[in-house]
Amino acid sequence: MTPARWLAFALPTLASLALIPPAPAAGEAGAYSLSIDEFCKLPPADQKALLASAFEHRLRHAGNISYEAKIRGGNHEYRGGKVGKRLVDANGSNLRHWRLGESYRMDTDRGGPELANPDQLISSGFDAVKGQGKSALRFASDGSRTFGRIDVVHDPITESNRYAYWLDGQHTRMADYLIRYLVDHKASYTVEAPADGDKVRLTVPWQPRWSDKPLGTREFTLDPRKGFFPIRGKARWEAKLEDGGTSWRTEQFTVEDARLVGDVWMPTKLTELIGGDPLGEETITVWDTTVTRIEAGKVTARDLEIPFPKGMEVTDVIKGVSYTVGDNDEPTKVDALLGAVPPPPAAPPPVRGGRTRLLLVLVGSAAMSAFVLWRVLARRKPAAN
Repeated sequence: MTPARWLAFALPTLASLALIPPAPAAGEAGAYSLSIDEFCKLPPADQKALLASAFEHRLRHAGNISYEAKIRGGNHEYRGGKVGKRLVDANGSNLRHWRLGESYRMDTDRGGPELANPDQLISSGFDAVKGQGKSALRFASDGSRTFGRIDVVHDPITESNRYAYWLDGQHTRMADYLIRYLVDHKASYTVEAPADGDKVRLTVPWQPRWSDKPLGTREFTLDPRKGFFPIRGKARWEAKLEDGGTSWRTEQFTVEDARLVGDVWMPTKLTELIGGDPLGEETITVWDTTVTRIEAGKVTARDLEIPFPKGMEVTDVIKGVSYTVGDNDEPTKVDALLGAVPPPPAAPPPVRGGRTRLLLVLVGSAAMSAFVLWRVLARRKPAAN
């Protein structure tokens, strides 16, 4: 190919790539910030590539982040697309969450809808390198006894953290992480721009983790001025059952406030509406999340440590023993359990989707239930997750 012919072929592509801005430094408008006019000038393939790159940047950003949040919710009447009076109060949560790579620690205070007097103080963490989880539980009403657990699965209590769905991870049983899902389905983007004035509308198929095919769609409204930050979303899937009935789930979210954290815009106040066939068409679960503190790039391995103080009663599922922590962290009153659970490989390959994945996680979570669910979940009031 002659230089002249090469230039004629390459110039259109080079010109379109020139419109894609590099990630600016923190303190500016945020990474991948673009006007809607600039975005619309890009060819469709470049628009999709830019969106995928912006979401991948969000995942890297989530690899070192910490925050404090308040989550409140309950079941409400829902008619004509309008949320009505609350029917059932759900337990609220006050959270402190630290993430470092795929490892994390999450502290949760629970007890009543508004947590006027929290009675459950829970620390849960997971070391992704060791494939090992640790949990600690204390009841405020009986502070003399504390309980610890060492296991190979994630504590189910972590799934109550609605804000974590904006980060990265694969350990939930029923829901799909928001940004991770968008990265994993970048080959299926449908983009409309402009939409809703100066925004971008992104639609992807919704394939629940247990399904081998898409059953609906997820639609997001993105703000290009904030690095294609999702400000609204709605989704629905439906599946026919063997008995002729229909199983379904809906999700909606609205971001009411956000702030620039490093070079990425993060929600600091958002509302979610979650419906499904167990609740029926006229009932919906509403979750309100408010972030009171958030920062990126300052988490260390020490922040993830969960201490087991003297006197704590510990169940070590990996070693197959229970014991009480004594002086110098030495185990005392050691008893054998029915059997040990071997730890998984240090770096297992990620498995996404499919009924096998769901079954494995559910079986693993059942082991954790012996420690947490019978004490904690028995006190919860029903609400959709």
